[in-house]
Formats: sequence, structure tokens, C-alpha cells
Amino acid sequence: MESLFDLPAHPLFVHAPVVLMPLVALAALALAVRPQWRARFGFITSAGAFVLLVATVLATQSGEAFEEALDEQGIPVPVEQHAELAETARLFVLLFFVFVIAMVAIAMVRRGKGSGAPAPHAAGAARPAGSGGALAMAGHACAALAVLFGALGTVWMARTGHEGAKAVWDGTLVTDGS
Repeated sequence: MESLFDLPAHPLFVHAPVVLMPLVALAALALAVRPQWRARFGFITSAGAFVLLVATVLATQSGEAFEEALDEQGIPVPVEQHAELAETARLFVLLFFVFVIAMVAIAMVRRGKGSGAPAPHAAGAARPAGSGGALAMAGHACAALAVLFGALGTVWMARTGHEGAKAVWDGTLVTDGS
């Protein structure tokens, strides 16, 4: 997508991931620190992570289209560093999304197991070894990885934005409107 409302789409799309990344990362941090909040706030955090992922893909695709359009007009496009950072940021956002979804899904499964649903084994029989513990450990691991990739995504999103802004505002990428 190159343009939106007769304006370059990329400058419009980039603001959503730049704002959403730290907000959703903070929400994931809160869920990681307070596991009991995962059932209550997990859906909204997962939805925010999904919107962040979509916004990041739109920003990346519109950036590639913007770069091609400028190149076709003969305008030099010194954004190699910006593009490389954007690719890494997109990867971190994808991994962040995956681990947020996994953290919340595991919390939902664990909550379902403790909700009074009939146990699959006979009354009084011993539970299979590690059934709840392994799931709890997986939930903690996903929470830790969500926090890690949320932090990395936030840092890379800021670095990417900074490099893009430098390309525009330091005079290296200036269009004369022609």
C-alpha cells in the first residue's frame, strides 16, 4: 500500500506500532507479574498484540512501497539501516504476539482445569505426575518470553523510528513535491 487519502501511507501507518508496542508490552508485563490477571485482562492484551502485529505489517509493507515509489521518482532513499531495523522489529513483534497468545491460552487452559470440571481420572486416584506443574512452568516461560520480546520490540521500534526520522529530518530524504 503506497498511499492513503492521497498521502504516503507509511508516515500514517508507522504511528500505530510506535504507540502500541510499549503499551501492549506494559500490559504483558502486568500479566506476567500478576498471573491472576491473565483470565480477566488476557483477551484485551491478546487483542492489542494482534492489532500491533497487523499495524507493524502494514507499516513495513507501506514503507517498502514508499521506498520503491521514491526510487522510481529518482529520489535517493538512504534508508538501509531503517529497513534492517524494521525487519528485526517486525520479527520481535511476531514473537511477542506468539508468546502473549501462548501465555494467555495456557492461563485459560489452567483455569479450565481448576474450574470444577470433572477430572479425567477416577476419584481418589493420583493425578498424572507433572500435569499441572509442567503447564504452570510453560505459562511462566511464555510470560518471561513475552516480556523479553516486548522489551526488545519496544527498543527496536524506537530505533527504527529514530532512523526513519533521521532520514527525513536531517535533509537526506527531502522531496520537493514534484
